[in-house]
Amino acid sequence: MIIPPRRRSPFISTPGPATALLLVLVATGPRVRADQVVLKNGGLISGVVERDNALVTVFDGLKRTVIRQTKIERVSPEPASDRQRMERFSLVQPLEVHGGEMPSHALRVRSTEWDDFGQRMFEFSEYNGRSLRPERMKQAINEIGPDVVKFRGIDGFWVGQVATGQVPRPVILGLLDRVDPTNQNERLRVGRFLIQAKWYDEALAELDRLAEAFPDLAATVANVRGSVRDLQARQAVDDADRLVAVGQPRAAEERLTTFGLDGVSPAQREAVDRRLRDLRSGLAAHRQFASELRSALDLAPDDFRRDHRSAVTEILQALENAPDAVAPRLEPARPALDGEGKPVPPEVRLCRALSAWVVGPEHAVDEPAAVRALWDARDRIVGYLISRDGEERARLKSELEGLSIPAADGTSQPFDLGLASRIIRQLPPPLASLEPPPSATPLIRRVIDEVNSTPTEYSVLLPPEYHPQRRYPTVVALHDGRGPKSALEFWGPEASRNGFIVIAPQYLDEGSGEGESAIDYRYSSDEHAAVLLSLRDARKRFSIDPDRIHVGGSMLGGNAAWDVGLAHPDVFAGAVTLSGLPAKHVSRTRAHGEYLPLYVVIGELTTASTEALVFDMVKDMIGKAWDVTYVEYIRRGLEPLPEELPAAFDWMSRRIRTPRLKDFEVVSSRPAADRFFGVVIREFAPGRTPAPETVDALGTKLDPATLSCKTNSTLNLLSLTVGGINALDLWIDPEFLDLDERIQIRINGKRYFNDLVKPDLGALLEDVRIRGDRTQLYWAKISLGGKRAG
Repeated sequence: MIIPPRRRSPFISTPGPATALLLVLVATGPRVRADQVVLKNGGLISGVVERDNALVTVFDGLKRTVIRQTKIERVSPEPASDRQRMERFSLVQPLEVHGGEMPSHALRVRSTEWDDFGQRMFEFSEYNGRSLRPERMKQAINEIGPDVVKFRGIDGFWVGQVATGQVPRPVILGLLDRVDPTNQNERLRVGRFLIQAKWYDEALAELDRLAEAFPDLAATVANVRGSVRDLQARQAVDDADRLVAVGQPRAAEERLTTFGLDGVSPAQREAVDRRLRDLRSGLAAHRQFASELRSALDLAPDDFRRDHRSAVTEILQALENAPDAVAPRLEPARPALDGEGKPVPPEVRLCRALSAWVVGPEHAVDEPAAVRALWDARDRIVGYLISRDGEERARLKSELEGLSIPAADGTSQPFDLGLASRIIRQLPPPLASLEPPPSATPLIRRVIDEVNSTPTEYSVLLPPEYHPQRRYPTVVALHDGRGPKSALEFWGPEASRNGFIVIAPQYLDEGSGEGESAIDYRYSSDEHAAVLLSLRDARKRFSIDPDRIHVGGSMLGGNAAWDVGLAHPDVFAGAVTLSGLPAKHVSRTRAHGEYLPLYVVIGELTTASTEALVFDMVKDMIGKAWDVTYVEYIRRGLEPLPEELPAAFDWMSRRIRTPRLKDFEVVSSRPAADRFFGVVIREFAPGRTPAPETVDALGTKLDPATLSCKTNSTLNLLSLTVGGINALDLWIDPEFLDLDERIQIRINGKRYFNDLVKPDLGALLEDVRIRGDRTQLYWAKISLGGKRAG
């Protein structure tokens, strides 16, 4: 990339108005030590480590991250040899207010973009005990570093800092342009700054200008230029590895193919070439395998080709478009020779590919008749899941129950729920065929078969190279009151970079007020239902991994993320709250943090009692060894904090939902929060689900329904302790209870059930059809209703 020379402003030696910024040299010492905290899940946090018993705080100059000691694999102090002087430049800005105190809190934070002079308008509100008092000031950048930019208030007192990446790059470059162009040392410092900031294209352009302005530096510049090109080469390889990991292999190949190797050292040139060869050889191997399957189909008997041509075509298309995702499923069909070195017959290889595609590689079979039966079963299951006709579904269920699967010894096995579950787990989204080819344009969808009078809509953003045969992590992004489009704009870029799908429900009701009070989060069942219905519908249309769904939100959406996430711990793999405050029902559902990982991000000045309202609660959760991470930005108020999104997505990428639990304790005070790990509250006792407007801010008067479940697999016993619940549905998980033996159910110490439970294909299929969850599968349902259970 060629960077055109930048226009240089004259260097002014005295402070003056905004047009007369002064860039002066600052003596810089070694930067603050940055320890490397390696987490047990592979995550990495950098900064200065402090320990307080079981709590570990890592401070990187911008934020404090608090985790529990038991989550850490090791702490590696940074070797002194790795430390370097960080180039920092001070700007003398015109100040009208030279001293004062920072506010105790800053609400409704707003700011304009930084202008060419490193200044912006800044607004916030402070509560004076009776009302919010707005404050407005001009702020100016007074120090630039490759990692942190510091600023001051001009006409009001404020001392703040943000990550350098949060200031538009042209603004930083424009300010650096004010360095005296004839001062060799300062120009060298600019070059080092650009390298430290990893702005390599700009660094190369600056090096070229240095060599032109100072010919005596030509040899040094040439050496540094080579080092920068090597850094770019390493970055290209790292980018390619990341793209492959998030399901974007074509982008990875393009990244390496388009990276020019001029000026790169032989070692790094070989590293780029080797990674590109590896990518291409992998793709070539997939193409070769696809060619072999195509040839095998041509050589197969006529009736086999007739029966399975469309199925093989489905596999070949997936191999072409998403080979990295589907190749592992087809592994049994890859060997062309058997254990004795003899060729595997083409028909056998096809049988293994076709059966592995339907039931997974560990259950592949060699018999054509079995393959035909498996695909018949798959077609009927898909037909059931997409049908909106009850009679048609009943017919398909009956046909499935009448199927049998031929075995190699000439016998046959009846179709059972174990086989049905294996097929369901391998299915693409049942409604995927109704979706148009993906594009970068957000999609708007209306929930199918909506039971509410007001339709539920949501927006979707798919990642690059989306394919329905890949399983994607997903974030349910709760908007901040400005609508789903704003949520896609906020979460979308980083989601695409990390290979996430974004689902943005329209979950808020419009209020009756004006301005900011027109829309608010009400902590209502309707809002929860809108989120869950949107997610259920999306799971049927798009290839969402049910075990890697997170809920996230900033500001108002952060409040909702606290509430929705903790109310549904069996739905989400984690919850991310950015400047969200826990309120109302969260005071009771906070106990669900034992089952739901939390990533809590807040500004130090969010409220006058941030420590009491947020940190103390989170500290208690961390102290219990729950998977909770707390991040606090220094001198930041109630604002979206978008700079934390890369770390938040890294955190989400390392969490997987626990789809089932043998033992758990939960509470609920809303009808929409009625399902927990297969136990569904069908009827609450009176007084346990108050109207949203009657719940106080801290939820002190809530009297939620309570549910404790303990499973004893040895005794085939499910013990429930409940309060405020009149009727339950129990969905039976074959992982915990044996359906070949009598199942015992006790409620509040009393035996309510002791009988055989027949596996119910209808219950399995209907639950998958309604919820769209293809990993949390249940084989039977027991209803306990009509009596007061507790």
